Amino acid sequence: MTEALQWYYDARQAFIDHDYQRAVKLLQSSLRAADHFKSHEMLGQCYERLEDRSRAVEEYRRALELNPRSNKTACLLATTLVDQGELAAARVIVVSLLDRSPSYGPARRLLPRTEQ
Repeated sequence: MTEALQWYYDARQAFIDHDYQRAVKLLQSSLRAADHFKSHEMLGQCYERLEDRSRAVEEYRRALELNPRSNKTACLLATTLVDQGELAAARVIVVSLLDRSPSYGPARRLLPRTEQ
């Protein structure tokens, strides 16, 4: 197993244990070794839990750059944007997501929250 993958798995366990600060450090180490969308996605989730939504948005956007077809990441980004009051930006993401995956439940449930 590569170092990057081991750090990712250790970060995942820290996340499960609600040790978000430790998970952030482990994910940053993992990302220095290998830039992977799942690490950015989880880092965004950590920042969400730590109430640093602007950094969460940055990480979700980077994850989507690396994997633009990730429904989960797109929905996490849109949810964070809704929570920040950026409804128009969130709606663009959700509509695009539903265009490619019309039955994706999390996006269908989020859509009404994007209405102004």
